[in-house]
Amino acid sequence: MQQIHELREMLGQSNLSMDVLSRIEKHIKIVTNAIQQYPIVGATSLRDGFRQGVSEILEDEQILKENLDTEEVKEVISIWSKVKNVGGALIEADRIANASLNLLEKAEKGFNLLTGG
Repeated sequence: MQQIHELREMLGQSNLSMDVLSRIEKHIKIVTNAIQQYPIVGATSLRDGFRQGVSEILEDEQILKENLDTEEVKEVISIWSKVKNVGGALIEADRIANASLNLLEKAEKGFNLLTGG
């Protein structure tokens, strides 16, 4: 969230056009929403946020390319890169946790069959 806060401060001082600024703000909102939803729905919020972000990046591709040399656009790209990495790691951890839980449930059933419990 610190990087998002810093980007918002940058936007307040920016000389970019209103169109570019509004598109960057749209990306900030998507990331912020995904992060805020994480405690409620888990890693899927980051995955879904990343998917929505990719869609927006494709939609904004020309404007982003035209402004790729600006710090503001570099920060947006950096933020999305972090969301992708963190989201991927959390989804993998969730997958491992679910597999472990399934294994424990099967072991418990097997133990109950052996002990008659």
